[in-house]
Amino acid sequence: MPRSESSLASREPIGQMTKQKFLAGGKPSDIAIARSVFLITCTFIIFMLLDYDTVWIQPEMPGYRLHILNAPNVSVAFDWHALENDAPRLTRLLSNFGEVADVYFRKWFLATVFPHPSISLTWIFTLFLSPIVLYRALGLLGLDPAIRWLGLSVYMASFGYLASLAMGFRFGKPVASFFFIVLLYYALKDRRSRASGYDVALAGVAFAASLFFDETAIFGLAIVVAIALSDIRRLWRLPAVLAFILIVYVPFSKVVLPVIYAKAGYPINGDYDMESRLSEIVALKVPWSNYEELFATTRMNVGVILADLSSISVLFDPQLSLWVIAPLTLCALAWAAFYLPHEVKASPSSVPAYMFALLLLFGIGFHSILVFVTPHKIWSVYWYGGFLTLPWATIVALVLNRANRMLACAITFVLVLGSLHAFRATNYAVKNFHYYPYRPNELARMFRWEVNRFTLYRDSVHAYQLKELTRGYVDRQGPKELPAELGYLEIEVPHK
Repeated sequence: MPRSESSLASREPIGQMTKQKFLAGGKPSDIAIARSVFLITCTFIIFMLLDYDTVWIQPEMPGYRLHILNAPNVSVAFDWHALENDAPRLTRLLSNFGEVADVYFRKWFLATVFPHPSISLTWIFTLFLSPIVLYRALGLLGLDPAIRWLGLSVYMASFGYLASLAMGFRFGKPVASFFFIVLLYYALKDRRSRASGYDVALAGVAFAASLFFDETAIFGLAIVVAIALSDIRRLWRLPAVLAFILIVYVPFSKVVLPVIYAKAGYPINGDYDMESRLSEIVALKVPWSNYEELFATTRMNVGVILADLSSISVLFDPQLSLWVIAPLTLCALAWAAFYLPHEVKASPSSVPAYMFALLLLFGIGFHSILVFVTPHKIWSVYWYGGFLTLPWATIVALVLNRANRMLACAITFVLVLGSLHAFRATNYAVKNFHYYPYRPNELARMFRWEVNRFTLYRDSVHAYQLKELTRGYVDRQGPKELPAELGYLEIEVPHK
């Protein structure tokens, strides 16, 4: 049956694709190269997870897990004495339930497959759900597939992301990082075409849940506000809902949660010291000298964080020759000189890169306040500052969106390689300060480069054959005394 003239007229003639549609879809060659950069990142992650010199368990965790394994039921999640080091920290209730589930998952995996220091149920969120949702969120920014793959590569090559896989630690922060991406997605969806009440409700549930995983979850509200700010009259609804949830959350955690804990058999007594110190800082109840110290440490954190995010920290590697760095830099400059940025039709839903830059600076200030009340006043994006990875990766993606796609791929490749190289040394240095000997309160020296993490890594990384020792323990053929970092085996994989 012949097609009607109206149907033929509505179809775009072959070869007449508009430039805007072509740019939105991206050239196949650009997408293929961008995917190659992403696959390189994924390949590194796979090999990292199989390298027992890289993956490790934070030394606090075996004690928590032993307590959970010896508990009669899941109500142990309310045992703040054991799970929060005798500090009445009630705001990680869902994280504690996740810890309980994680302990039993690890017990099954370690006994059925093979012992692994950092494997966790959080990998579901980190390895699978986060990249999928972030890829879709970058699409809502109006970025073509090539740039989305590059932005995803930058995110997954960052210290914050990799630390949540390499180090086995608390359940909350990796899950909170996933919820940040979820909130980014719903905020951008609301900006592009006003979100339905169902979407707003889902975003509200995600934010409310994240507040019971980790204290950094408050940053999720900042993400939504940053995206809505330039058109707040139209987009006020989602930030208002999240602000209302946060307002309700404060008295709920102060009044209702203590009652729930008491009913579970773990009554609250005393105050959470870090929360009290934060409250005093916000209420201006501390001496001015404390604020001067806070401003000084914040300035220092800006430097160490941006150096690690941008891969500049690789320049501190004494064995990384300038003969390697200089040609890469010169090639990038030459490429930038000869390839003018191609025209890009920005989507109406796009958010300017400077808004995410402001979000990143706010996040660094927020992070600096949180670590200021701990012994770790100087701390980069490794683990505790992991939430800063999201605005950084988004900034990079938006900037690269204005560049020639081959140049964008080359820049991302250099960023990714630099970050992966620096992460290996940083990750080992953090582990070394936790085990050989235990001195994590001195980690600020490493982030300030008083201790060179690259030198420490090369001098010590192969001190033990950890995978072979693990296999020997499982086969009962290894030495009776294990290195400290394999102490988890005696708790989670005990010999009968």
